[in-house]
Formats: sequence, C-alpha cells, structure tokens
Amino acid sequence: MTRAIGESAGSPRSRWLAWGGFGLGLVLLIGAIWVVLGRDPDAMAALFERLRDAPWWAGALIAVGPVVNWLLVSSCLWMLLRRHGELGWGEMNALVGSAWLLNHLPMRPGLIGRVGYHKLVNGIRVRDAIESTVWSLGLAAVAGVMGLALAFALPRDAGLAPAVAVLGGPVLVVGALGAGCALLGRVRSGWLLGALALRYADLGTWSARYAVVFWVMGLEVSPVQIIVITGVSQVAQLIPIAGGGLGLREWLVAITAGWFADASAAVDGAGTAVSGGLSGAFDAAMAADLVNRAVETLVVVPVGLIGGWMVARNVRRVRKAGSRAPVSGANA
Repeated sequence: MTRAIGESAGSPRSRWLAWGGFGLGLVLLIGAIWVVLGRDPDAMAALFERLRDAPWWAGALIAVGPVVNWLLVSSCLWMLLRRHGELGWGEMNALVGSAWLLNHLPMRPGLIGRVGYHKLVNGIRVRDAIESTVWSLGLAAVAGVMGLALAFALPRDAGLAPAVAVLGGPVLVVGALGAGCALLGRVRSGWLLGALALRYADLGTWSARYAVVFWVMGLEVSPVQIIVITGVSQVAQLIPIAGGGLGLREWLVAITAGWFADASAAVDGAGTAVSGGLSGAFDAAMAADLVNRAVETLVVVPVGLIGGWMVARNVRRVRKAGSRAPVSGANA
C-alpha cells in the first residue's frame, strides 16, 4: 500500500498536475490581490487605514488566531495518534507545524512526510497514521454541522454573547463528556469526544477570525453566514489544487460573502459599497481573507522552519541509533 501511494504520488502525471495546481493557485491569489488593490489606487491606503484603526483586541485576535488553530489541530491529531505509539505533545506540534509549511508546496509533502515520520520515529503504522488523519477530517465535518445547526437557532442580529455561547458552549460540553468517558474506562469514546471538542474549538477559532476581520473590513454578517463561510474556507483548503487552498480560498470566501449580501444589509449601512475604496461585500470579503492569508504566512514560516528543524533533529537521532527510538515531547 505504501509503495503504491509513493509511486502514484511520484508519477510524471501527478507531478505535472501538482505543479499545474500550484501555478493556478498563484494566479488566483494574484488575481485576488488585483481585485482588492489593482482596480482602485486608493484601495491599498483604505485597507491599511482600516487595519490601523482597528481596536487592539481585533488585531491581537487576527494575529494569534493561526497559532491557536495550529495548536488545536496538533492536539486533535496527538489525541488520535498517541494510542498507537509513544508520541509527545510538543513533538506533535513541531511535526504539524512543519507539515503546515510543507503542504503549501506542490505534492503536499507535509502529509507524506508526517506519515513517514510516525512510522520511523514513533513506530506508528502507516495505516494507523492515515486513519487518524481521516478521523480528524471527519470530526471537523461533524463540528461544522454542529456549528451550523446551532447557528441557525440564532437570530440574524444576535449579539456577541449568544454567538460566543454557540461557538464555545459545545466545546465545554463535549470535552466534559469525553473526560467523563475516559474516567469511566470508556477510552475509545473518551478520545473521540475529546478530539471532537478540539475540532469544534478549531472551527470556533476560524469563525472568530473571520468575524473579526470582516468587521474590520466593514462587512456585517450573521452567525449562520460566518459558520457557512468558515466551512467554505475549510473545504477550499482540502481541494487538491494548491496547498492551503492558495488563491482558491480567497475567491470562494468572497463569492460566498457576496452571495449572502443584499441591498439592505450590507456593508457599513451603505447597501452597495464599503467606504474607503472597497466596492461591495465581494471586495470586502476578498480583502478580509487576504489579510488572514498574510497573517498566516507570517506565522507559518517561522513555525514551519522551527518545527522542521526539530523534526529533522529527531529523525537524525533515530537513524544514528540504528533503530526506532521514541522521542518524548519534552525532548521535541
């Protein structure tokens, strides 16, 4: 099975498709930048003015959000994988951080490298590593359905407190149920519920990031719309065109936000325009996700490089020993 995957991934046709998808993603990203900045000379100044005038807490959330998402996804995978082998939490963070950066490249080498690392260093079978990744994605889908169902129960003009309750409440409830199952000896149910709570927290963090950056860009959206847009963003990042949904994510988020917009709700009470050079919900949402993308890039590069160095150090240690030697989280 491993050999077949490697041969398929390395075939000339797969390489051409991967590089073609990467090129398409770059074209889409450049197009998104042109939509926001190239059509209006004043748009860039307006964009930076909005960011500069944003409250400190909004800027802090936009900046810290990607770090929180990284740690939540790492923790979810760690919870799913540690029953298959000795795996430290810090080790998992370094590994996912490295894969996060590498997955922006063609062929998504981060995922392949992570599975190979688990086999070499942690003694976790390829099948178990892939199965845990599929579980993580499936639980993310369940979290999205839960969030959407709860968001539909809120009115369009729901305030911050109800929205926080919708996004934060289930994390506490599901997490408590998982801890209770673990204490009662129902280990499988415990780790599944715990992983689900982490994926729901990841969804909530993404939703909060979009809600805040949309607000900074002057775009008003309801809790339901935020959950839907967040879901579209997550799906875009899974489509095997370019790593991290490069370019594609920005367009799909903007199209979804533009579809939600109407003449009466729209942006800054203007109905059809955003003040300061951005025209309409489509442009505002595009600018918002470009801001998210820029912040993620500033985070993923140092996180990925440091994580990659730590992963390479662990691999060298195991290979030097000549056999599998589990690496503890404290040493990672």
